[in-house]
Amino acid sequence: MRAALIVLFVFASAISSHAEDESSHRSAATEYLVLSGVEQNMAGMAPLMSNVIVTSNPTFQPYRSVIEDWASKTMTWKNFESRFVSAYVEAFSEPELREMIAFYKTPAGQKLVKLQPALMQKGNQFGTEVAKEHQDELKAMIEGRKAEIEALNSRGGSEKLPHNQPMQTDEP
Repeated sequence: MRAALIVLFVFASAISSHAEDESSHRSAATEYLVLSGVEQNMAGMAPLMSNVIVTSNPTFQPYRSVIEDWASKTMTWKNFESRFVSAYVEAFSEPELREMIAFYKTPAGQKLVKLQPALMQKGNQFGTEVAKEHQDELKAMIEGRKAEIEALNSRGGSEKLPHNQPMQTDEP
């Protein structure tokens, strides 16, 4: 009986220790997410999301305010926190999170938090600029694919060109 109590005590201690470790790990992930600005950035997500939706589909323009209201209510830290924390707990060990926390507590880390949204916006702008600079290439590629599809259709139309099949080119 005494041996059973000892085994039970050791087992209960192990479970308690694991729960404390997991709680500490989740706490570190939460601290990192707050320090790195993820929580703060969630507050500005609604206008960005409504802009992306309306830009990608202009028929939603009359509903922009509705989309923004919906996003303000649903795209909140409260609704995302446990998911983000779980993702970071899975991706990083607690010591790694503690190292990241230490960085974000430095002046350089705080500067990164402050400047990162603007830098991300610049990155998006660069992507738009590069796409515009090369849009003629995309148009030519689309026209080439269109010609291939039309050629197949003119031969009877029973063959279909898979959407992921590479376009035929004269290049080796």
